[in-house]
Amino acid sequence: EEVTMSPVVDGSRVISGASASPCAQSFAVPSTAAELRQDEDMMQLFLAFCDVSAVQCPVQRRQALHQLRDQAQHHGLVGLRVHNLLRHLAAQLRAQLESSARFAFFYRFVYFVLREAGEKNLSLPAAILAWQLTLSGRFRLLDKWCSFLKGVGRPVVTEDIWRQVLDFSRHVLEDLSNFDVNGAWPTVIDEFVEAMTRGRLRGAETAGEDDENDMQMDGLADRGEECRDWRFSETCVGIELAVGAKRHATNAADELVDGILEQFSQVKPCDLFGAHPLQQQEPEQRHKRQRLGAW
Repeated sequence: EEVTMSPVVDGSRVISGASASPCAQSFAVPSTAAELRQDEDMMQLFLAFCDVSAVQCPVQRRQALHQLRDQAQHHGLVGLRVHNLLRHLAAQLRAQLESSARFAFFYRFVYFVLREAGEKNLSLPAAILAWQLTLSGRFRLLDKWCSFLKGVGRPVVTEDIWRQVLDFSRHVLEDLSNFDVNGAWPTVIDEFVEAMTRGRLRGAETAGEDDENDMQMDGLADRGEECRDWRFSETCVGIELAVGAKRHATNAADELVDGILEQFSQVKPCDLFGAHPLQQQEPEQRHKRQRLGAW
């Protein structure tokens, strides 16, 4: 979204295109670029950028932006060194940046000045700082987007990607439900959406498995409690079990079993089952059977 702004006239020189150009028109670039200092300098540079960006003729706009960039670079107003100046500028323009059109100018201006001298693209660390400056509170997937770029190891961010991230933040919902996979998005944005979708599906499946495992463990725990209660109730005959007294119940059961075993050890087998059949026979018959068995 672009708005047409009147050229800066005060203290400026007019650069005119060739008269033969069908889109030639006069526009101003401030000549005070050499006098730009700190916050005021950055504000003047931003206003000049807005004026130049509003030029309708693409050829004239590119030429003027190139000249403005040279002036900013000559006075050291490019690169990461101006990050704090951009923060001050954003604070000064807070009311104006409520306008989506004005914010679009500011968003592009940040990319324009943060590139290092002689660089066409913005390095990834600088781009992340710039996105945090411009899109914090405006793009809910900002942190995930920055983490994704770090993970894929993309070294630089092109101007096309920079601009389309703004469109992505404005038009695509947080849950990505309205993302058009057939749209003309950069490949890196397609990959980001695909990674987010896979991550959410994997997270949903993992959550479902965890819930199922928890239910199974709860069922096993309940059955275990029933089994323990049955074991104690069958073993500890005549012993009344109290809640939370499983350790005492076990000791009582052991004492009961030990007492029964001690009683059995004092009883002779013949007292329990009677005399052995061989012992009930007469001695002579018993000796005959022993001899026959030996033969």
